[in-house]
Amino acid sequence: MASAGDVWVGNGLGEIDRHQPMGTNVVFPTLCTQVNAMVFQGKTLFLADAFGNIWKVNTDTLTSEFFPQSFISTTLAIHNGDLLSGSADGKLRRMRTSDGTVLSTMTIGSTVDAITVEGDTVYIGGHDTFIRRGSAMAGPFTIIGACGGQVHSVTVNGNELLAAALDGKVYRINKATGQYQGFWNLPAGLGTPQVAMSGGYLVAGGVDGLLRWLNPTTGAVQFSTAICSNIHALTVVSTCKADLDRSGDLNANDFATMLNVYAAGSPHADIDGSGRLSANDFMAFMNAYAVGCP
Repeated sequence: MASAGDVWVGNGLGEIDRHQPMGTNVVFPTLCTQVNAMVFQGKTLFLADAFGNIWKVNTDTLTSEFFPQSFISTTLAIHNGDLLSGSADGKLRRMRTSDGTVLSTMTIGSTVDAITVEGDTVYIGGHDTFIRRGSAMAGPFTIIGACGGQVHSVTVNGNELLAAALDGKVYRINKATGQYQGFWNLPAGLGTPQVAMSGGYLVAGGVDGLLRWLNPTTGAVQFSTAICSNIHALTVVSTCKADLDRSGDLNANDFATMLNVYAAGSPHADIDGSGRLSANDFMAFMNAYAVGCP
């Protein structure tokens, strides 16, 4: 499994924050209006705001540009180098990442409030509570399961699809068969939950501004931290396991950071991606350090 990555969040005021092993920093105090969705492609962050703009942010130079659209995106994903946009009008659009041009449009039959991509398959959730699955290139999208509440965010964990709903629950659904596996209750205070897998954890954020790293099977809270108010979107970015101080180089500071995050019980110390902290994480860190960063 992958180790826990950095978590980027956007809130109702257009603020963009990044949580990493060294803590949380504000990347943009007010980049845009309310952030509806966000996704990474390499070092480029794509954002959808409440005015219908798609923002393209270079996270190295912190420069940005935006592409106005005639629709408002509620969820974003990347497939084959293109941007996938879901919207409340029931459409899934494929967009060119260079300039925001819409390349194709598929009608889903319900609001598209949540999408996640695995390989060439797209999973969709919406306010009709259904989970749909189809080809990222051409569809069609068929219903494979249903949740007890309106689906607001979806992610894949192994052979399961985890759907966070507005009734405060996460529903576990077999992604191949659609078989219902059960549910667990999200912590109180999330409101409109956003979720994503990060290593062996499910990261959840919501209106209370807390990021929580949860056991994806039971929902037990493993770690939490305050990051910003009113989280509307989040995405997880994979990073070099050994570069824990995020300096871009491997040095003694990474060893010190490993000791500090492990002592704090931080998910960033879960180098082996098991979803728990143990001596194996130190071995995994040493191995990753020896291999180096790409």
